[in-house]
Amino acid sequence: MALLAFDCSLRRFSAVLLDRRGAELGASRRGAGEWRGEEIVALLDELCRRHDRDWNALEALAATVGPGSFTGVRTAVAVVRALALATGLPVHPVGTLEVLASSVRERAGDRPLTAILPGKRGHLYFQPFAADAVPLAAPASVAAAELLPRIPAAAVVVTPEPEPLAALLGTRHEILEGAPDARAVALLARRRRAAGERGLAGHRIEPLYLRAADADPRAGRPLVALAE
Repeated sequence: MALLAFDCSLRRFSAVLLDRRGAELGASRRGAGEWRGEEIVALLDELCRRHDRDWNALEALAATVGPGSFTGVRTAVAVVRALALATGLPVHPVGTLEVLASSVRERAGDRPLTAILPGKRGHLYFQPFAADAVPLAAPASVAAAELLPRIPAAAVVVTPEPEPLAALLGTRHEILEGAPDARAVALLARRRRAAGERGLAGHRIEPLYLRAADADPRAGRPLVALAE
């Protein structure tokens, strides 16, 4: 049995296939502008086939469900819902900020973490974590001017865009660059399964936007197409 995870919460796409022991069987990554939402199902299918796994050989699915870009979050939720409904596989939805914190856990040592993502209209998405990347509070959207007092004094900040935060935070906090990646998503989902979580049915997966979208959620192209 295997676990298939993917992330497209920001501008990049990544997917990873882990075996039952947690070893990586294979991965697929595409940079900004190198993928489209309607290709994801084909990309995931190609990853499984490349490593001799069909959908019946999977144990669970995992995906980031936000916060992040509205298009990326909407796409991830739509795809993982459809796959779960088609295959009957359980889904482990993972927050983007939790993935960020997990990605720098070793680099931060024994210090607490605060994961921050750029938002829109002067807001930022943030979430504080203990040193072991366990959440200390729910993710939230805050105005940039209100962010600094909400970061724990000893916390290391992780973000995909360090320069704007450095200008905002000054020298008060060390800032580490990180980005959501499917391997971190898969390892978080695997840890949850080991703790007894069985995942959710596809129809129960919801996006975590935190702020209302600027775009019409009904607009756009179909989410299933052949990969190029």
